[in-house]
Amino acid sequence: MSSSKKRDVEMELFVIQNQNKSSESPVSKDYNVFKSFRPVVEYINAEQHSYEEIAGIVSNKDDLNMLCLTLRSWTIGILFAILISTVNQYFEYRTKTYSFSASLVLLLAYPIGKCLERCLPKKTKIIGTNILLNPGKFTIKEHAVILIMALTAAQKYYAIDIVANEKVYSNKQTRFVIGLFLDLSVQIMGYGMAGVMRRFLVWPSEMIMPSTLPYIAFLRTLHERDTLLSTKWLNMSRLKFFTIVCICSAVYYWLPGYIMPVLAAFSWICMINPKNILLSQVTGNGGFGFGTFQFDWRTITQLIGSPILTPRWAHLNILVGFILVGWLIMPILYYTNTFNFKLLPIKSDQFFLADGNYLDILNPRTPIRLTVASCMGYYLLFASLAALVVHTILFNGKDILKQSHTSLKKRQNDIHCTLISKYPEAPEWAYALLFLCAFICACFVCHYGNLMPWYYQFLCASLAFVCLLPSGIVTAQTNMQFNMNYMLYVFGGVFLHGKNPIWNSTFSTYSWAIQNQALNLLINLKFGHYMKISPRAMFSTQLIITILSATIRYGMAHYLLTTIVGICTYVDPNNPWECPNISTTYAIAFGKIG
Repeated sequence: MSSSKKRDVEMELFVIQNQNKSSESPVSKDYNVFKSFRPVVEYINAEQHSYEEIAGIVSNKDDLNMLCLTLRSWTIGILFAILISTVNQYFEYRTKTYSFSASLVLLLAYPIGKCLERCLPKKTKIIGTNILLNPGKFTIKEHAVILIMALTAAQKYYAIDIVANEKVYSNKQTRFVIGLFLDLSVQIMGYGMAGVMRRFLVWPSEMIMPSTLPYIAFLRTLHERDTLLSTKWLNMSRLKFFTIVCICSAVYYWLPGYIMPVLAAFSWICMINPKNILLSQVTGNGGFGFGTFQFDWRTITQLIGSPILTPRWAHLNILVGFILVGWLIMPILYYTNTFNFKLLPIKSDQFFLADGNYLDILNPRTPIRLTVASCMGYYLLFASLAALVVHTILFNGKDILKQSHTSLKKRQNDIHCTLISKYPEAPEWAYALLFLCAFICACFVCHYGNLMPWYYQFLCASLAFVCLLPSGIVTAQTNMQFNMNYMLYVFGGVFLHGKNPIWNSTFSTYSWAIQNQALNLLINLKFGHYMKISPRAMFSTQLIITILSATIRYGMAHYLLTTIVGICTYVDPNNPWECPNISTTYAIAFGKIG
């Protein structure tokens, strides 16, 4: 048989298999149709996604009659959103922090939903009106909506840090109304910007958003009664495989977490002669880290996220860059004493004087000295911003122009766009109107709260909008976020001329938090896109939970800041309220640049 005929036969088998399957992706079947030819893009006409990562995890089927916004999903989702907002904001100011993650909600929501499925009556009468309490089976879309509510509530609300900054460094109590609308304006501006960016970062098939895939895989594991895994040697269901991995990881975490914390960062070379300063600098965890091993998954994923979700080419870029900068350039700069780097530690987040002592950030006449690691970090940060913009223009410019005048229904080359286009679309003008209202609110808040001259809001929004698309493309393809926070502190110091550290904090918070909020909401929108949740359901769900969570978080923050004596201070070493997660030092120190 010729290769062309063999190819046609395999294609026909693929189509038959795709038509006869139930709810599983054809990639997970035992018959491997990809063995003879590699790209999945050739199966577009067979209604499969053009990327193998998506085709193997995301279902290419949809049930238009499956409910997602039910009284059951609203109740569970709102209760978890309230719990997350309250607990996370309370522990935000504690010295020993804790956070209630959305992943935990994903686990807990399933047994709760199944319990309500069995216990609730189908209908009840309230004031003569029939209310549907139990529509039947607890569906995967209900579970997905609950997760979206949890993810929205679990985001960090940076605007509240401005209120804490005023409390600590200016001894000024922000009025409750000003602080509340400050928080709401930041969140809703990001929400409106996310809706406008959907055509660039949600609809295109190449915008994968890898962070959504584990959630989808777990949801399908719980809600779909599948057969054995496609990998023959495992010979077990996905649920059984997940249970085994979960138990093993929980047992192993006792080693680096409690029994042997040294496993989090273990330098075996340094232990040969721990009193040798040069050896400690070269091999130690606080130095250049030659020969340092990490056996704690939380430590490994702390900065770049899960390596499982990051593409191979991105890992190679990180490795090459780290070797060049961390193991070649930085040692040369340090040991040649360039800019007197040897007077300071190799790496530290603190600011120093010229003699190596710590900086008094309230003294405006003191020159700032940074460690070699901090200096290289800032140099590379500014260089990466320029590289990010140039790369986006060269490699994505044509696609961006094409996507700017397309619609969801015109993207027929993507099975998921085809399926989601059957639902009513949330109009872009609704997102734009929300952004406009929040922008006007932000201007009033900055003016009457004396947080920043109101006209700088135009610059903040412009910076967030310009940087959102390039950084969003990087996140969508590599699962790594481009952090502009420190760079915006520098911009704030330059534009505001160091007049007021609170102004600098407000400027950087609006510029960064809007972009960060928009990007997180876009990731959630992509998750809803994969799960075939109606765009209007996503609109209402994210908006309601954003407003609810912002209100609860600011209420909790206002209560703690006004009632607890010594909160966010470092006078008492045993103070349980040191607020380690609040970024105040950078705003004040970089405010001196102007």
